[in-house]
Amino acid sequence: MAESISIGPNPAHGPDLPTLIRQVGAEDREAFAGVYDAGCDAVFRLIRKVLRDHAQAEEVAQEVWVEVWRTAGRYRAERGSVLNWLLTLAHRRSVDRIRSVESAAARDHPAALLDRPREFDEVSEQVQAQQEREELRTRRRGTRRVRGAHGPVRNLRAGSAGVHRHRRTPRPGHDKPRASGSEVACAAADQ
Repeated sequence: MAESISIGPNPAHGPDLPTLIRQVGAEDREAFAGVYDAGCDAVFRLIRKVLRDHAQAEEVAQEVWVEVWRTAGRYRAERGSVLNWLLTLAHRRSVDRIRSVESAAARDHPAALLDRPREFDEVSEQVQAQQEREELRTRRRGTRRVRGAHGPVRNLRAGSAGVHRHRRTPRPGHDKPRASGSEVACAAADQ
């Protein structure tokens, strides 16, 4: 002969939870005490198993019972037993708490990294400062560094070393090409 197994309190010996939850929906405090007594152990065990932190489990259990008080009128017997409804609320609240804690940790971790003092490396700081000074000098002079075919690195001004900055078409009123520096020097020497 097969024996029936039930999870939770034995319905023959326990309170009529569907009736009690309807009364809780009508704000009956005694009915709420009956529902609490019937489900508090199972609700707390589930929350404690999910969260693994006793203090947070107590907080979440309190939130669940407040939610039961507020939403008891929404319970529908055709969707499941009262105990299953209570455990569903408890599980949802537990998972919400885990997500909330993880989200806060994800927000706080980058902020903590920003607050951490940087290690000071004197040599790298000096090298970086030297590079920045050299770059600034190069920009101020408008020069660029060029290595010749067989010679050392030279600083050349823009416009030299084959870089021509003339227009393809002369400007109006400037039909003659400009004389180069050497042509001006030769013309002055001829006079």
